[in-house]
Amino acid sequence: MKSNNNLHPQVCSLENVMAAARAAMQGKMSGHAAARFHARWEMHAVRLHEELTAGTWQPGKHTYLLGRRGVPSRQALEGALPSHR
Repeated sequence: MKSNNNLHPQVCSLENVMAAARAAMQGKMSGHAAARFHARWEMHAVRLHEELTAGTWQPGKHTYLLGRRGVPSRQALEGALPSHR
């Protein structure tokens, strides 16, 4: 792994993880799953910080957002699929 002036501790700091969680929540208050996450977002952020610091974090399953008629929206696909350029 390439080191860039010991950037990992800065990126994984609790303050940075909390700020990223707050930014990710902006405008996403609808739905039961969102409400459950918002109720415990600080706990999730602390757990993520601990896993990043310990090096035990593993990505979860991909989530695809469906648009009308059950077809994935273009924006969801652009973020979820690899680029073939």
